[in-house]
Amino acid sequence: MIFRMFNLKIDASDRDEFVKVGRHNLTTSLTNEPGTLTMYATHADPAGTDNYIFEVYQDENAYDIHAHSPQFKDFTTMAKDVIKERAVTQLKPVLLVEQPAGFTIEDGQSTVQLNRATLPSAELKALLPKLRQAVLNDPHFLACLVGLDQEVPEQVVILTTYDSAGAAHHYTDLLPGKAINLYPDTVVSRGGLDFEAD
Repeated sequence: MIFRMFNLKIDASDRDEFVKVGRHNLTTSLTNEPGTLTMYATHADPAGTDNYIFEVYQDENAYDIHAHSPQFKDFTTMAKDVIKERAVTQLKPVLLVEQPAGFTIEDGQSTVQLNRATLPSAELKALLPKLRQAVLNDPHFLACLVGLDQEVPEQVVILTTYDSAGAAHHYTDLLPGKAINLYPDTVVSRGGLDFEAD
């Protein structure tokens, strides 16, 4: 399983093109690539210049298929001119759990939150079953993706997706650190992810 987070900075004037080409990349990839499991394109600021992208692939072969796809090549061509700063965080998947049905979200139709925190392994181990049960028991809690920064292993990244802000509010006390609200531009998922690291 491959789990990555990208932070991409762009100019506001390039935003429409960035979203359009990115949306085509995500939706086409989910349709044509069985090993592409879920992809998020979001932004954190009102102008849409501070973008967070998340990707989950079945394995290296699935990522290789995506990396050589026409839609990804279109995105990289556009990105050369548009992206001003780029940071990539390779994440070790710890818990990836979603509702059984796939979902597509466009233009802020749901609530996506990013939590980053330094957690002792015992605290993380105690948190994971609570997060899994929350998703499995609440149809409004669409997905919870948890990974460890491969360069800073005690740094936990938690991406949560809900069908409304009200649903997200129920879990404020469960999640560590301060949440960053991410505005979803395009989110695509096959649904049914259920992975937990040994």
